[in-house]
Formats: sequence, C-alpha cells, structure tokens
Amino acid sequence: MKTLMKTLLLTAAVALAYPALAADPVPASRPARPDITKEQFMKQAQARFDAMDANKDGKITAEERAAHRPGRGMGPGAKAPAEITKEQHMKYAEQHFNAMDANKDGKITAEERRAMRHGKAGMKRGGCGPDGRGSGPRGACVPPASAPAAK
Repeated sequence: MKTLMKTLLLTAAVALAYPALAADPVPASRPARPDITKEQFMKQAQARFDAMDANKDGKITAEERAAHRPGRGMGPGAKAPAEITKEQHMKYAEQHFNAMDANKDGKITAEERRAMRHGKAGMKRGGCGPDGRGSGPRGACVPPASAPAAK
C-alpha cells in the first residue's frame, strides 16, 4: 500500500511539474520573414484595400479605415482625405515599396524593413511633397527629424 501511495504521489508531482519542466527557458526568437518581391507586396496591398472596402464601392472612407484599424489614428478626425480610391491606394503602395527597396533589386529584405522602421539609408518616414502634402494617401506632411518644421 505504501508503494502504491508513493507511486501515485510521485506521478502526481511529475504531472504537475511537467509544464514547467517542458517549457523552454529562453523564448525562441521570431523567425526572420523571407524577402518580399514587389509582386507579393502589391498583392498584399490589394488584399488590404479589399478588406477595408466594406461596401465594395472601390473607395475607402475614413469610417471604413477606422473600422479596419481601430485605435490607429485613422478615424474621421484623422488628417486623411475623406475617401481613398483603389488607384490612390495602389499608387501609394508602389511608392512605399520603392522607398523601402533601397538597393532597387525588386525585393525587400529583412535589413531593408529594419532600415525603414528606424529611418536609415534615406528611407525616413514622412516628408513633404512640393505641394506641401505628404506622399501617402493620408496626406500628412511630417518634416524629417533633422529639418526644422515649416512655419
């Protein structure tokens, strides 16, 4: 009887401790995303537009943007045009890809994505066009960090 009790207690202790023993003490790093070609990037942009265009009228309104990306500053009060057409969205996506593809080889590498996030290699986010508007569909004009803000 004592042997059976010891066996049951030992089995219960191992069963309770197993999740802690099996857990990886150091979380594995996220696997690197593969390079993305311009064709893949544009297909993803098309899919994003189609997902946001709730009423399928070929335009994305501020309300549709807000519904698709809550809490991202894309609601009706954001500095964005009232509507964005599919053509405008795809043009912006192409400009965005071209800005990220620093070496112009037709694909975006992990290093190029990292550079875009950190504003390296001349790929800083923001900037103003000749008309005083930003190049993105939201039209925001964000001066580069090194340049003084326009008055």
